Amino acid sequence: MNSINSQRFHTDLAEIAELANPVDLHDRVILGSRRQTQRRNVLVSLAAVVVVAAGGVAFAMAPQQGGTAEPGATPTTAPTSQTAGPETSPTRGAADVSARLTLGPWASSSGKSSLPGTLFYLTGAVSGSNEPIKINVLAGGTLRTATLQGEAGPYDCARQSIVFSPDGTQVAWVEGDTRGSSGGALVVASLQGGGQKVVAGGPVRCEGGSGPKWMPNSRELVVSAARDTGVNIVNVSTGASTPAPAAWGDYLAWSANGAYVAYGEQNSIVVATATGTVVKRVPYDINCCTGGFSVQSISNDGRYVGVSFRNSDPTTVRNAMKIVDMTTGKDVDLGRTPPPNGSIEVILTGADRLFAIKVTKTSTDVELDYAGNQESKSIPVNGQTQIRAYHP
Repeated sequence: MNSINSQRFHTDLAEIAELANPVDLHDRVILGSRRQTQRRNVLVSLAAVVVVAAGGVAFAMAPQQGGTAEPGATPTTAPTSQTAGPETSPTRGAADVSARLTLGPWASSSGKSSLPGTLFYLTGAVSGSNEPIKINVLAGGTLRTATLQGEAGPYDCARQSIVFSPDGTQVAWVEGDTRGSSGGALVVASLQGGGQKVVAGGPVRCEGGSGPKWMPNSRELVVSAARDTGVNIVNVSTGASTPAPAAWGDYLAWSANGAYVAYGEQNSIVVATATGTVVKRVPYDINCCTGGFSVQSISNDGRYVGVSFRNSDPTTVRNAMKIVDMTTGKDVDLGRTPPPNGSIEVILTGADRLFAIKVTKTSTDVELDYAGNQESKSIPVNGQTQIRAYHP
């Protein structure tokens, strides 16, 4: 799988999918294409863009055809609470499973330059590395850092599955091995020193778009079972599990205000309201790499969707290379030039705030721009980091 035509790749998978179990097919693809990781990373470093949607409220989504609302307009139906289905048990109970990794202790340093709001980023979480995984929370001029204590091998699920809750109080990860899609246990920890616990013994998947995803209510996580096609919503307090729509098992993005959801469907980007009405389905070709595109984020008004390549190995894609205007179906001109030997990532946060993150191998410079305002605030972050979330 050293050379794959993206369009032919999709066509072949669509024909095979009717005969093969989807998870088996996915596993064969990721296992056979690990060799493309190095080449893909070189391509992405030239023009990476990340779009992160933070915050929001809970809602239910049942994708439907049709709908007359247009992205960019205020939804006429308010988001509703998540509809609970028949309760089921996690694949394996968490009562007799202990977390292998522990978060902490926290160390604080003051006097740091800061942006309004809170910036969440990781260091040492690169797949294939033996570096300690560090979680960093920067807010109000204070940087808090904690290391995941315990053995985290180079292919540990934790290196790619760490996700921060929309309310900024919790972090979740999967403890397992990315090789062979074996998955592992789902762990949730407090970012305020409250410890961690296994909420689903699993095994749940951690690779690619199948990794855990927070619901906008910050009380539940969407997880995919490691050995079947099941997608469930797990309550982080009780461990109770309810069925979720199958489309939620892949890359999925909610707007910061919980009004819109975006996902990929074959060769199209789909935008739906919180109640499940599809408002836009736009054919899209990222014209890069192999395997097509993955949805990374969506703006509050549903107009802009951040996309990136679709992973061809178990590594989870976190950065969006492009922003698509759903009213035209065209890429947005970012108006930015990467620094020498580096890249620029743009984070769309809600309605009108943009980060321009200049990344090199030794430093990351984060800038906050306000729409219609020339003033820009910037902070330097030591080392090449993985920006995971920003909460205004």
